[in-house]
Amino acid sequence: MTVLVTDIAEIQIGYQGRGRLEYDPAGGVCLLQMRDLEDDGRVRDASRLLRVAAEGESPERYGVRDGDVVFQARGSRNRAFVLRGVPPSTETGRLSSGASMFLKTVMWG
Repeated sequence: MTVLVTDIAEIQIGYQGRGRLEYDPAGGVCLLQMRDLEDDGRVRDASRLLRVAAEGESPERYGVRDGDVVFQARGSRNRAFVLRGVPPSTETGRLSSGASMFLKTVMWG
C-alpha cells in the first residue's frame, strides 16, 4: 500500500514577515527557531523566544503544538524534531514556527 505524505499530514513553511523581523517586547507572536529546541524537541526557554509584532498574513496559520514535527529548511544540517512541551500561548504570545522551518502536522485517525 502506498500512502502519500499529503494524505496524512499538512506541510508548510514557517512564518515569514515582510522584511527583517525585529524584536518587539509587546509583540503578540513568538517565533520558534531551530536554535530554540533541545535535542529531544523541547523548547529551551520560552522567555527567550524572538517576540515580534504580527504583520501581513496571520501568524496563527503557523502555530505549533505538541506532536508537530519541524524540519530545518536551510543549511546543510538536516534535522527534524517532534515538538514537546510547547508552552501555552497565554504565557508566550502566539507561538509560530519561524521561516527557517517546515512544519508538518500529522493528522491521526
